[in-house]
Amino acid sequence: MDPLHKIDKNTIIQIEKENYYYLNIFFQNYLNINNIEQEKYQKLYNTLVIDSIYQFYIIFNLIENDIKNNNFKGKDLNNTLNLVDIGTGFGFPGIIISILYKNYKLKNLITYNLKIHLIESNQKKTNFLNNIKKELNLGIEIINMDCKEYIKKEPKKFELVISRAVFKMPNIIDIYKKYSNLFSFWLYSKNYKELLKKYENKINQYFEIYKIYEYEINDNNYYTIVLLRKHNDLS
Repeated sequence: MDPLHKIDKNTIIQIEKENYYYLNIFFQNYLNINNIEQEKYQKLYNTLVIDSIYQFYIIFNLIENDIKNNNFKGKDLNNTLNLVDIGTGFGFPGIIISILYKNYKLKNLITYNLKIHLIESNQKKTNFLNNIKKELNLGIEIINMDCKEYIKKEPKKFELVISRAVFKMPNIIDIYKKYSNLFSFWLYSKNYKELLKKYENKINQYFEIYKIYEYEINDNNYYTIVLLRKHNDLS
């Protein structure tokens, strides 16, 4: 297992500052549609927006430092990667990732083309996502469908699969094995070591543990991302 990776908070703060204008437009829309008071802005902003920036940063580094420099045993990625956010809700982290990717691409900071797909079954949330997509001119696909039904209808595989606290272990492995052909992100579990041990056999059927990241949100609340890589013969 790869050792635990820490992420420099100052790097995340810099990314947030450089992209605050668009991030704030999105977040204010989120507050308004949910009738959330401005007094709760900062804690929610950290929990949802800053957390999503961390996830983008991990994806960015994965693309530029791992995927770019490795052929992964002959995978022909054709300079394009497909990312899916399963059960994106109001767009965390999918919309944040889309905003940051767009700005990074405009600055030529990211090598690959990233096709971003957001899956959400709730109609109200889907309408919100489509409005944000239009307002911020984001080149993304928004899919209003249950994720289990979508994968039956469109058996497409994605190089990057992410889902923010929609499924728990071991159900998330059953979802990821159908969607992923390269990397999947398992997020947030504070007791991830216990769960990795408990479900080790199930995980190892389909994935290897590639890297583990830890970062801090809202004063000593530590979040964890376990990055899973699909076995080559199952992709």
